[in-house]
Amino acid sequence: MGTVEASCLIITTSYAEYVAQGRGLRLWEQALSGQIYLEDERFFARMQRRVKGVGEAPETPRAQRRRKARRLAAYLISRGGRDEGVLRAYREGGYTQTPIARALELSVSRISRVIRAGEVRDKT
Repeated sequence: MGTVEASCLIITTSYAEYVAQGRGLRLWEQALSGQIYLEDERFFARMQRRVKGVGEAPETPRAQRRRKARRLAAYLISRGGRDEGVLRAYREGGYTQTPIARALELSVSRISRVIRAGEVRDKT
């Protein structure tokens, strides 16, 4: 094996390891805090203070606009009961129906009905 092939193998292996480290990471909520700033933490804090109070751009994806989500269990044991917890996990936490259904050992279609019923209830 020549030096070019050996270099390619090392680079490929390193990249595969790097990608594997990010598996299961909730990218928008955990890993990408302040990534648009190319400076240190003080610079980031100063920029955050500067933009405090500036309205959110409507084209900003919902996942980037909302606060960091709490653990799913924290939503599901809320005071309002199971259905209220499902609604809060879906709306506020940004959880999809599948992890909610798994946590409650219910079907995704049942979770969908709970969310739909809550949305109808809130409209009236």
